[in-house]
Amino acid sequence: LLAGASLPEAVQVFKMNAFLPAIALLSNIIGLHILIPLQAGTKYTLSIVVAGLLAAGLHFLLVPKLQTQGAALAVLLSELFTVSLLSLIAYRKVK
Repeated sequence: LLAGASLPEAVQVFKMNAFLPAIALLSNIIGLHILIPLQAGTKYTLSIVVAGLLAAGLHFLLVPKLQTQGAALAVLLSELFTVSLLSLIAYRKVK
């Protein structure tokens, strides 16, 4: 829209990033509204640090090969990993 012409690469990145708000919201709900009240703050913090390290590693691997699409994919994969890890921790803590 801002560039005027159609940019297929930007469309791909936008499509990949379209799911990030929902995934981040789910991560936030699990982390702040479930794990923190269950006294699992250290596990929450550790999982966020691990996810950040994973994101950095994925960026180093994917960006040289896939450029902007690699960066978008790295962010998406790290957010999915975060939600999965937090869900597993919350499930074990509740159980």
